[in-house]
Amino acid sequence: MKIRFLLMLSLLPTLTACHSVFYPGERANLFRDLQGGEFVLLEDIVVSSRRSHVELLGDASIKGGGGFYPHCELEVEQVLDDPQTVYADTFIIGKVRGMTHYVKRMPGQLMLAAAEGFRLLSGDTSEWIMLAYHMSLHSNTQPQVRTLICGGAYSFPYYAHYPSLHEIDLSLGSAAMLRLP
Repeated sequence: MKIRFLLMLSLLPTLTACHSVFYPGERANLFRDLQGGEFVLLEDIVVSSRRSHVELLGDASIKGGGGFYPHCELEVEQVLDDPQTVYADTFIIGKVRGMTHYVKRMPGQLMLAAAEGFRLLSGDTSEWIMLAYHMSLHSNTQPQVRTLICGGAYSFPYYAHYPSLHEIDLSLGSAAMLRLP
């Protein structure tokens, strides 16, 4: 019994290391603040053929940076053979979910299973994650526009964080803006 207790105590630092840094204040309330707000698309955006989303990076100097910078993506309902235009409009933000996106998995790594759907990660893993807000969007005129996804930069699990409101605004650039309730 004492050995099990000591073993559990020795694993405790490993379990706490897999959590992202918690930012009090703005980021803690952003889930609540985004819901019921508005996503205002200020200019028409074209979703390329055979794609369901278009990436918004705001600053042209980092275009193509992908998930290595905070960024947002606008997602439509269907993948079509022809380009789709999302017209300038105001979308109501419905449900806001937090999602973890994984970027890299190394073959041959040992993973311990603690419970269904639970994985142990640590800062020394080669797996990077991105924490992202998935905001459902609603417009009576453009029901095919489904989701606005805004994520922080990909990083090691300990350093990954949801984007701040300022980082989201920078990602949207001059193409769009958020209005919070």
